Amino acid sequence: AMFRTALAIILLGVLLVIGRRFLGALRPPGRVHVPRVPGEPLVLRVRKRVGIAFGLLALIPAAILASLGARAFTAGGTGTAGFAGTLLAAGLVLAFSVHQFVSAFRSRYVVDEAGIEHVGAVRRRQVRWGDVRKFAYKPHAHWFFVTAADGRHLWLSEDLDGIGDFAALAASRLPPAAMAGDPNVREVLEELAEAVREAARAG
Repeated sequence: AMFRTALAIILLGVLLVIGRRFLGALRPPGRVHVPRVPGEPLVLRVRKRVGIAFGLLALIPAAILASLGARAFTAGGTGTAGFAGTLLAAGLVLAFSVHQFVSAFRSRYVVDEAGIEHVGAVRRRQVRWGDVRKFAYKPHAHWFFVTAADGRHLWLSEDLDGIGDFAALAASRLPPAAMAGDPNVREVLEELAEAVREAARAG
């Protein structure tokens, strides 16, 4: 019974990862430009429906795990320890689901002349432009990778609304040495910034 429970947990975990990747591939591209009041910081967000979809996806394996554990326990197929383990696994998946729902409404990046602040579901992280030691672009994942002097990291996905506005600001504020390790990152920033200018000319 313990083996079957463990196998179910592993399979559901694999399904969750595959489903998350599938939904990620279906994400709508972010708008390169978002209107904002002059002087106000730039706020970048992923569209809420993406986070909500991830949260709903995680609810499925959580419900299945809880159901399997309850049925096995009532049928005498597993002991208290096995039932508790299954419920713990279901609780962890449920916690991930709740995190996704909270992130859908709370998570954002606030960018200004001083630096980048990530407001997550639970905590905030801020990196000043001058403290960025490495700034790279990962084409396979379509996100920018930021490493601060103290070792902190930020990841900014290309599907964030306002990513072109961010690119224009980053190109002008980042220390040149931070982009030296990635010969392509400046070109990516310039392409996104140009897309913002084209959007402005169009309308």
